[in-house]
This record gives sequence, structure tokens and C-alpha cells, in this order.
Amino acid sequence: MPSSGNATLSAIGPAVVSLFGNPLMIGTLTGWDTLGERKAAVWGRQGVSGIRMLAQAGVPAAPQARWTSFSQVLTREADWHWVGGTIGGPGITKANNVASQYFNVQNASNQRVLQTGTLLGTGAIRSFSGDGRANDNDATLAVPVTYSPAAGVVLGSPNADSGIVEVGPGGLVKEWREGVTVAPDGIRRLGQLSLRFGIQDGNFAMTHFLQGAPAASNQIVQWLGTEQARTGTTAQSQSGPLSNYTAITGEVGNGAYCVYRANLALSAPAGITAATNEGLFSNRIGAPAKLIIGKGYPVPSSDSGPAGSISRFLEFGIASSGDIMALVQITGAGINRSNDLALLLAKAGLGGSTEVLLREGATAPGCHGARIGTILNVDFTGHRNGTLNYYGVIASLVVEPGGASATNNLVLLRGNTLRGAANQLALRRPYLIRRKGHQEVSAAGSQTYTSFELPCPIRDASGALNTGLGHMVDALSGAILVKARLSTGRQELLTIE
Repeated sequence: MPSSGNATLSAIGPAVVSLFGNPLMIGTLTGWDTLGERKAAVWGRQGVSGIRMLAQAGVPAAPQARWTSFSQVLTREADWHWVGGTIGGPGITKANNVASQYFNVQNASNQRVLQTGTLLGTGAIRSFSGDGRANDNDATLAVPVTYSPAAGVVLGSPNADSGIVEVGPGGLVKEWREGVTVAPDGIRRLGQLSLRFGIQDGNFAMTHFLQGAPAASNQIVQWLGTEQARTGTTAQSQSGPLSNYTAITGEVGNGAYCVYRANLALSAPAGITAATNEGLFSNRIGAPAKLIIGKGYPVPSSDSGPAGSISRFLEFGIASSGDIMALVQITGAGINRSNDLALLLAKAGLGGSTEVLLREGATAPGCHGARIGTILNVDFTGHRNGTLNYYGVIASLVVEPGGASATNNLVLLRGNTLRGAANQLALRRPYLIRRKGHQEVSAAGSQTYTSFELPCPIRDASGALNTGLGHMVDALSGAILVKARLSTGRQELLTIE
């Protein structure tokens, strides 16, 4: 590995891809000078030297401190890498040993921007309570935190120990803290914040409770600093009112638009039953936000199986163009585990219709008649310029006579939801990028790929994509980044343009 002396890379940890396809990776070293803490390191592009080691455990990370471990890497813009982990050294205790640091790709500068024990505007950080998220535009990082009381800080409520902190190269950008920050209505303060949130272009999609509000109407989702929905208020479809929101369960925003996942109250007059009481809502066709795709919505028949209806949402995301993608489970007569997952696109400008981009049991693109087995992973980017909506899919193939075999039953697919006119769905469907069994020939000999897997977490607990976590698809070039296993047993970090 570059900059690692005589050491050997023995394991690949979390890795992400930035704009222009630049990777950032945590790895484990063995061999020379890797005793003790020095076994962990981070590599990425910085300056004109190409890929190099940016940080190594056991090596000073800042004056009087050294890295001891790495837990997360993030990179969204071409110029910025973020590294999180633990530090040690004089004056470092359990109260201040977790830190985040940024690396400027162009000028080789770096700076620690967040550390436990740091006193911010409303208190000292006690811990990081979840994964950080990197902004797609500005060079900022957002992290959910818990606070400890500090001298001179008066807490607005006993329920004021959690928040979200946004930091940049210049330090603190903004804090959202329960019991302190005022909600978008200008009246109540934020209650408990969800650990899931989305950051895009300096804007936050977040769901939180409202302190002092009635239990039936104390949860809101906001985007661009504006309340998009509140429990206890009436949800809207594109044709009229539905029933009340009962819970907001996921959210993400991009550009001017957001999409959130919500549950509805059962209501006979509104036609809301247990089969139709959940959906994806968006402001893409104006305020208030309206239902775009819901449980019970029809999914047409295809070569993979009969028509059915949506029974469950697994993943979802939105592009700045307003295109909404969702991986859903389908129910209905003749539908079983071999054909019950579908990747849907609710394309902006096509009204309430949805398109089936990929379905289990369908013929796999570029695979000579082999069929899709299981849709394993989906990534949806949606660059902020509104002209690049790349997505990637990892899927298995059905092993059967005339189809795939055990040696070639896994594929990487890529697509772009902005391709083609309204009636040219085929141009938006994914195409083959790489298949298990693909052979690489080099001076070292011939070897084949035996597996592919995600390089890092790309979705939150609600299934939301493009929230500021890592990607396997570069939003600008469409390059795919995966961990690949070779027939020699070696693992590599593979970038495919």
C-alpha cells in the first residue's frame, strides 16, 4: 500500500467514494512497523501525489495526540475527506478521546474539528451518539451527540442532553439541541431528536418531537427550516385529504425537495386500512407535501411475475430533480419470494405514475437470459445540479439450467433516472457493469471475481438513501466502488468507471 513502508494490507474496512471517483478507505496492516496501534490506517487522495496514507494509528493526529483507532470515513466533495476515530496521548482521557478530523485533498492541510469534551455554544460534548454525515456541497460534517452540563450553561429542560452538531474547517457551524433550539413554528423547543437525519447542500431533513406539545401532535419533520408535516394533522394525497399522520419514520432531502416516510391513522371514511396506511410523501409538487407512493399502490405485471400491490417500503431516496426511488415488497396472487421485490421510480413530471426499474425474477440485463434472484443493495445519488441521477444495484442471479451458475450468479448494475423521454423507460433501467466470474488478466496472471459487497453503510435505519452517509456510486461520474473478492482469496477495493 502507498506510504506504508514494508507493511502489507491485510483487511479492507469501510470505504467511500467521492465526486470524481476518489476513494477513501480504512484498512488493517501487518508486517513491518505495525506493532500495537499502528495496525490501522486510512488512505485517500491528497495533493498531487495520488493515493496515500492520510492517517495511521499510533502516529500523531495533532499536537500531543495520536490516533488509536478509526471508525468512519466520509467524503462527498472532491476536496474534502472526513475521518473519525479515537485518539490517545497526554491529557486524553475517556471523556475526550473521540474525534473527527478533516483532510483537504488539494492543499494537504488537515484539522481536528470535533472532539468529545469540547465546549460548544450550549454545553460540552459527552459522546457521539451515531454515525456522522457529510454535506454534499459545503465542506461540513454533521454528527448526533449527547451533552454534559458545563459551568455557566443553564439547560432549558431536563430533556436537553441530545443534539446534532454541524462543523466545518472553521469550527462550529450550527447546533440543534433538544430543549434549547426553537422549532420551525417559532413557539416550542425541540424535543427528542432522531438519530437519523439527512444533510444536503447545508440543509437538514430531520424528524424530532416538540416539547410541551400534546402527545398526538408532538412529532414533526422539517426540511429547509420549514415544517413539512406533523403528527395529528391531515395528510394529503394528490387528489385530496387522507387521514392524520401518526408517525414520521424516515426522511431525506435534496435541492428544493424532500421525501419522508410516514404512517397514517386507520380511517374508513378516508379509505385507509392496514394495507394502505403508510407511504412516501414529498413537497416536489408544492406545499403541503403529498403522497407520492403508498402501500397498496399497484405494481404492474412483467416477465418476472403477475401484478400486485406494495406491502412494504425497504429503501427510498430523492434526487434534486424530484425523482423518487423506492425498493418495495409486493403482495398479491401468484407473488412469492422469487418475485416480490421491485425497484420503483416515481419520476418527476409523470404525475402519480411509477415505473418498474428492476424486479426479482426478471431477465437480468446483459446476462444472456439469466434472471434476477434477490435485489441485495441499492444506492441512489442524485447530484445537486439536477442533471445526474445515478443509481447502483447489487443483485444475485437465479442458479438454474439455461441461466446463471454458482460461478457467475452475482451482478453489479448501474442506471440513471434522467435518461430518455417520458416513454423511454428502457433507457432508465439499469445495465450490467460487472458480473461475478469476470476475469482479470495482468502480469501476475489470470484471476476471477467471486463476490461483490457494499464498501460502507449507505442507508439509515429507515431505509433512506443519500442522507450524507457513504456511497457505492459516485454522484458525478457514476463510478462504482465495491469490495471485491478474487479467486485467489484476496480482497480488493474495486472502482469501475
